[in-house]
Amino acid sequence: MSSIDTIRLTLVTGSRGSDEAVRLRVNGHEMEMHRISGGTAAGETWEGQRFIASELRSCHLVAPSAAPWDLRNLVIECRFEDGTRTTTRAPAHTVAPAHDLDLLALTLRVARVER
Repeated sequence: MSSIDTIRLTLVTGSRGSDEAVRLRVNGHEMEMHRISGGTAAGETWEGQRFIASELRSCHLVAPSAAPWDLRNLVIECRFEDGTRTTTRAPAHTVAPAHDLDLLALTLRVARVER
C-alpha cells in the first residue's frame, strides 16, 4: 500500500451544523486540519486539508461532542506519495455525538457502489 501524502475534505453542512473544529483521527492520533476555509454552521461549506505522510490504517472524522452534525455532501480527496490521487464523493450522513465517521470504510463502500 502506498503512503498517503495529504487528505483534503470538503464538507457541506445540512440543517444541523457544528460549532466545533473539524478534526481527523488517523491511525489512532487526533489531528487538526490546515488550510481551512468556510464554516460548519447549517448550510455552510467547509474545506481543509492535512499532511499525513503515512500508510493509512484508519481514518475517522471526529464526531462532535454534544449534538448531531448533518453532512449534506462530503468529498474526500487523497494524494499518495507516488503522485496518484483519489476522490470520493460520499452521500449525506449524520455524525452522531461520540460516533466518529469512518472515512476509510466510507471510501471503500462508495468505490464498490461506483463500479
